[in-house]
Amino acid sequence: MKDFDIENSTLEETFDSISEALGQFTEDDPSFTISSENKEFVTHELEEQTFDPNSNDGAIDALESFSLSFLSQIDEAIPQDNNGLDNDGAVLRLVDRRYPAGENAQSFRALLFPRRRPNNARNIAALLRVIELSHDALITDIPTTKRDVFYKDPALFKTQSVLVDDLAATLSLNRSELNVRASSKGLFSGSCLNIELRQGGAVNGSDFEGSLNPCDAEIGQLVLSPHISWVLVVEKEAIFQSLCRMGFASHKSLIGPGVIVTGKGYPDVATRELVYKLSSDLPISIPVLALVDADPHGIDIASVFKYGSRSMEHQNTILRASRLEWIGVYSSELESFGIDRDNLLSLTMQDYKKGLSMLRRPESTLPKAWRREILHMLHSRRKAEIEILCTSTATLLHEEPAFEEDCKLEEDASPVGENEYELSGAPLLAAYLASKINSRILELRRQDYDNLSPIKLETDDG
Repeated sequence: MKDFDIENSTLEETFDSISEALGQFTEDDPSFTISSENKEFVTHELEEQTFDPNSNDGAIDALESFSLSFLSQIDEAIPQDNNGLDNDGAVLRLVDRRYPAGENAQSFRALLFPRRRPNNARNIAALLRVIELSHDALITDIPTTKRDVFYKDPALFKTQSVLVDDLAATLSLNRSELNVRASSKGLFSGSCLNIELRQGGAVNGSDFEGSLNPCDAEIGQLVLSPHISWVLVVEKEAIFQSLCRMGFASHKSLIGPGVIVTGKGYPDVATRELVYKLSSDLPISIPVLALVDADPHGIDIASVFKYGSRSMEHQNTILRASRLEWIGVYSSELESFGIDRDNLLSLTMQDYKKGLSMLRRPESTLPKAWRREILHMLHSRRKAEIEILCTSTATLLHEEPAFEEDCKLEEDASPVGENEYELSGAPLLAAYLASKINSRILELRRQDYDNLSPIKLETDDG
């Protein structure tokens, strides 16, 4: 390799300089896991720096420091003559996002240079390409997406599972701070939610149709109606659209209007960000509820919203909607609706494996009630989709005792109305949801009132 002044070169010039060296090692090498205590390879660590999260400059500095540190190692590792390597080579360590930092050590995935094994050279080249594209997005201040990054060089990346999140976790940044946005697929419905965008304009919710969830980096603020009474997260788009068609977000059978959100199966980051914001911004008296299939995968989707996912462990603190409650569908309750066992689906081998895997989770991420439902599914060998509640009609009466006259709800809250909510002839799904949502709202309002009662009595005595 010819002499090259890496310290005084631009990032782009350095990429060009190293490309020839990378080409010498086209045979691949699978990455492996090491701990920070592993001393087998010498790694040039980034010096500790403080970056401004509100400025592109901080992320640009982080990218340049990270890449130049590793490229300097590669430059030193390239043989200057025919006598072999000048040192033991270079190590690029990426944080393993599945495992948060523990008390003893952070887990890493290591990329080694040079290494004559499958995939190593391509993985290094792919990471440097991600750094380059993220750097360009920050310099030009033009956001990009993981999908866009992939299609800039599909032959190199092979799959859309590019290394953006690994890079962000390693630099202790969020993906959005690299100016790589989450492509949204989720929808929301409900006229009591309007989303003002940072660049101007707004996404206005409707009770009768869905609107695309903007990603967190595009959201200026959430504008919520003072009458909002609940938030419902729905697993499937088909169920979401059915609820939109009946205007369920403001249905007269409900205590008050609400917002319906769907991630269309396992949720994308933008949908999780929106649910997290709603869970954090709304008062605790407004429930955040989830409706998913009565199968292990449905429960796992609710778990992703509530507890986060291993693949995004480094960002779970800003993605977990810890207040979310799973309200159904429960496999254990279907018999009470007159649904015959023969109408339920049989568990597949994949369902069994998923269920048994979830039962190994600690109670902190799998509540006892959720665990009981999984055990019921495995014992009965049956599961059910939400759609089973759309195939019948029913009359559900949900009776709640009236509040005492001196029990004052919020002045701007929608009135409770009658004590009995009847959906005679309506699809069982609508009756089912109205019953559960109303029940949870009233329970939380009573708790709120009970907490305020001592203060009220003390004031009266005064």
